[in-house]
Order: sequence, then structure tokens, then C-alpha cells
Amino acid sequence: MGYLEIAAAPSMALSFLPRAIASFTREHPDAVVSMHMHSSSTVLDMVQRDRCDLGFAMFPMRATRHGNSETLVSAKMVGVVPINHRLASRDVLHPEDFEGESFISLMPLMEERTKIDSVMLSYGVKRRINAEPQVASVILKMAEAGSGVSIIDPLTASGYTGTMLKFIPFEPAIINDFSIVISQRNSSTLILKPFIDHVRREIRKMVPANLIVRS
Repeated sequence: MGYLEIAAAPSMALSFLPRAIASFTREHPDAVVSMHMHSSSTVLDMVQRDRCDLGFAMFPMRATRHGNSETLVSAKMVGVVPINHRLASRDVLHPEDFEGESFISLMPLMEERTKIDSVMLSYGVKRRINAEPQVASVILKMAEAGSGVSIIDPLTASGYTGTMLKFIPFEPAIINDFSIVISQRNSSTLILKPFIDHVRREIRKMVPANLIVRS
């Protein structure tokens, strides 16, 4: 079948990609998929420098001039709160619900952080940011430990298997674009196209339909 080298942002590398790779290699026992995990900007750089065959990153298509790319899915971010939190009974969360709350945020300058901060600022909401992990999966661990509440990407939320947290739709919608970029280096088409087709299906299986933004 062949060898495929991919690079992925944490939100994708730690959520649907392990499942997608596992099911793909079960269907194609002769395939080998090697995965690096980096920030979206590093993933894009690796693809443009032909240091991997495929890149999986969180960015809209306008963020790259690389011609061979596509958005796999666009979906809404969700609020995450401990099951015993005062907000856990809400059907939908709004910016004002986070007023004065201890908030676990991604590190400054990350795109998701910038989007959330922009929405909160536009509504005049002041949160108490007391932790700034680098990846969303750590936000879940901190929320379980009682560090606060947060808003996270839908892939990370959908991959959660615990029982201590509740995920609630957030309005106004904050959209995450999960994209794939294909390198120009010569990769075996015997594995490349089947794998891309496979991950297209798998990512849409993982994200709840009510969070997917229809194109």
C-alpha cells in the first residue's frame, strides 16, 4: 500500500486522527502512517517545505496561498463546564454567562484564543483567566480538576469520554475550520487518495451534526 507521513495540529492529532488512522490501517494492513504533532502554523510550514505528505491544521483557506488544500469541516466551538457548575443546566451559553467566571484559556496569540477574546470584548464581558494551557485537551483536564470553565473546539469536545464535564452550545457561533493541505512532494497515490477520502468521512462522523456549519 505504501508509507504516508502526516503532520497535525493537536486538536486533530489528539481527537479524530488516531481513530481514522486505526480504521484505515485495519482496512489496509500494508499501509504505514507516521504522524507528527505541531502547531497549525508549523504544520503549514512543513507541508510547504515538503517535509510531510499531508498537513491537518485549523485555519480558513484564506490563511494559506497553498493551492492544494481544502476545508474538511467547519464547526462551532462549544462551552465546557463541570457537571455540578451553575451553568451546567443551560441549553445554550452566551458571552454574559461567563461574566466573572474562572476561565481556562488557550495561550495568547493562538487563533481560537483570539476569536474568543474578541467576542467577549465586544460584549463587555470580563472573565478571570487563571490558566493558559497550550492545547485544548489540557483544558478538559483542568476543568475536571476544578480550575474553571472554557470554550473549546468541537473535535476536542467530541473526543471526550469522561463523565465530569458537560458541553453546551455557545452563541454567537465561533467557527473553527479544520483543513487539510497536500504537499507537492511525490507521495504514493496508492495510499494518498484513499487516506484523504477516509479522513473526510471520519471527521464528519465525529463532529455532531448540530455543530457543523453547512457550506
